[in-house]
Amino acid sequence: MNVRFATIRDTEGLINLRIEYLRTQGLMPDDEAVIRNQLARYIPESLGKSLFCAVAQDGESYIASAMLVIKEKPGGIAFLNGITGEILSVYTHSAYRRKGIATKMLGLLLEKAKEEGACLVDLLATNDGYPLYRQLGFEPRGNDYTPMRLILKK
Repeated sequence: MNVRFATIRDTEGLINLRIEYLRTQGLMPDDEAVIRNQLARYIPESLGKSLFCAVAQDGESYIASAMLVIKEKPGGIAFLNGITGEILSVYTHSAYRRKGIATKMLGLLLEKAKEEGACLVDLLATNDGYPLYRQLGFEPRGNDYTPMRLILKK
């Protein structure tokens, strides 16, 4: 088993794992082609710049991935330099879960976030992932803000 940073050569494997993850979150079959097309453009364009991905392979098979997006925005109290990270799409095939793969991938990505100067890293935890994220030091964001969203275009 090999856990490492992804390169452009891993684009198709990353796309397939992201789609598998999104299916677990309720991705509708009619929307899959749109996301595949966006990822086929976005990953090669952003990888190593604002997007960093960790992958795990067993032989030639892609079995897990996780993504880190680095963003710069106006500085704030919790992110003085304006640089933040967001972890997305932590996914491991079911046969490989509970073997420390996600922990290794997240370790790579959190070190990269530090290297990139991120003041904080956010993520949305599923019930399955919550214990792992707590073990790594993530804390629930208990504050006076309510997460809200306005969808402008699907």
